[in-house]
Amino acid sequence: MSKGSIVSAQTITNPSNPDVFKIMLDLELAQKISPKARIVVWCVASNSEVISDTIEFNVDGAFANEVRIK
Repeated sequence: MSKGSIVSAQTITNPSNPDVFKIMLDLELAQKISPKARIVVWCVASNSEVISDTIEFNVDGAFANEVRIK
């Protein structure tokens, strides 16, 4: 999520270790979410419990245009 909108969504699975996954951001996606984004992660446990968490982070140096701060 960035700027109040969902920018990208995907399902990630790791059959060898379901507790571990990686999220890769390419430059095009980084430009869409600059300067700040939030990753929302959720899963459904085997007992049908929904588990979720979020992390907000800054995206530095990924603007499509040059940005100058006065």
